[in-house]
Amino acid sequence: MFLTSLRSGKPYGSPSPAQGITLSFDAATQLCDYFREQGYFTTIADRFGQPPSTADLAALKRSIEYQVYFQGQYFCGQNKNQKDLGSTDRRKAANMTEGAALVVCDRLKAKGFADAVIIERADFFVDVNDELRNIWPEEFSANNKKQ
Repeated sequence: MFLTSLRSGKPYGSPSPAQGITLSFDAATQLCDYFREQGYFTTIADRFGQPPSTADLAALKRSIEYQVYFQGQYFCGQNKNQKDLGSTDRRKAANMTEGAALVVCDRLKAKGFADAVIIERADFFVDVNDELRNIWPEEFSANNKKQ
């Protein structure tokens, strides 16, 4: 069954994936966790009713992380004196959801950094397969590479 609605905290569904509600991956994960705690068997599926592939998860990971760039630097956070910190080393930049990046960008603009912009995180230093092996070692181990 594909989730179509929640009524009094209980899931209702349809056998057709086209009738299921569309959620972000993060929201779907939270709902799945919530229902698992209640004893339901749940999993995330795409709009065709298929579980996400490794490629889907890798693309999703890249698409939901953002950074903020201002005055030739990447936003890293604030120091103890609440001064905004930046670095030319992108690896030190704060990785955020799009919503958080929008807030950071707006705050920087309000502080006079008119050139503040949101950019997608494109990390050339982390291999997605290595990251997935850290999350699911048995499934993505070097001995079990899936082609």
